[in-house]
Amino acid sequence: MEQQGANVCQGSRLYIIQEGDTVSGIAARFGVTTAQILERNPYIDPQNLVINQPICIPNGEASCSRFCPAGYACASVRYGQTYADLLIENDISYRDFREANPRLSPTGLLPGQRYCVPPKQAAPSCPSGTTRFTIPEGQTLSDLANNLRITQGRLLRLNETLAPSEFTAGREICVPVGSLAR
Repeated sequence: MEQQGANVCQGSRLYIIQEGDTVSGIAARFGVTTAQILERNPYIDPQNLVINQPICIPNGEASCSRFCPAGYACASVRYGQTYADLLIENDISYRDFREANPRLSPTGLLPGQRYCVPPKQAAPSCPSGTTRFTIPEGQTLSDLANNLRITQGRLLRLNETLAPSEFTAGREICVPVGSLAR
């Protein structure tokens, strides 16, 4: 059973697993490789397909290299990943990632959604409503967020031009006004 136009399968089509289906059989039926199906559906167990489970079937012309602009990397959201996980995993600033993926919801990620990772860029100054703070020795992004009582995601948004790996000792970052007094 096929359904067209589903939002969860951007650049591909939705397919509902039927009794007797195999990944190789589905791939052959739609003219794609098993690797393409598994890349697009990182949450499925190819040895234990679940009847009535929706999966995304890549369109032949919608390869990963054509999904993102030249020079960008392409990847898929894995089960359980948050937006902050994607920023940390790809070592990219919130702003740069958001600009590269305007249709990717920071609060509604779905396994298999494709996203683009732009090349690295220089970081400008902090936004209003924040104060400068120098990261002390031995502090990680996670430590900073815990000490400031904010999420890693919020800290990354406040410092939208910094990649997660740039939160290092001696680096000046922006933190919410008043968060250091807590």
